[in-house]
Amino acid sequence: ANMNQRSMAVDSEINIAATGKEPVSELRERIFTLHSGGEIRGSGDRKELPALFKQWDRRMSRNAKAKKDGELLNGFLLPFVDHRSTTSMQG
Repeated sequence: ANMNQRSMAVDSEINIAATGKEPVSELRERIFTLHSGGEIRGSGDRKELPALFKQWDRRMSRNAKAKKDGELLNGFLLPFVDHRSTTSMQG
């Protein structure tokens, strides 16, 4: 887990070590597809990532609106909103 409040409190993480471009690409595509409700596919190729992240961003926005409207989400992608105060107090 990452050492931050969100990761320690609500995130689930999986770490996998794999070698070889083909198995890794297939695994990334399965994960991207799962999290996006089948909408976004991609091997995680470095050249694809900027476009894929834009697609994820759009899916997160649509899912946030669907959640607000009480509708079903497509996949699991939602924006992370941290409502904690950014003010530090020292005594």
